[in-house]
Amino acid sequence: MARPLLRAPAAVPPLALVWRIFLWFRFLSAVSKLNLQLFPTHPDQAGGLGFIGEAQRFFGILFFAYSCGITGVVADEVIY
Repeated sequence: MARPLLRAPAAVPPLALVWRIFLWFRFLSAVSKLNLQLFPTHPDQAGGLGFIGEAQRFFGILFFAYSCGITGVVADEVIY
């Protein structure tokens, strides 16, 4: 039942990226409301939440690329 909802916006690539980001933030908000039993001695050295840190690296690259574009626009306005 949920698989078509995840695949629906894939026909339009920019919309697919926005859709995945929306789903990721919904997931993070749901996880933040859970009463988690975290163990500092977990093998992933993140209390069992290591997979979240790995996934966040993608967003770091995405936001870096976006900030480079914004910086170029601002630099163009300053110079000219």
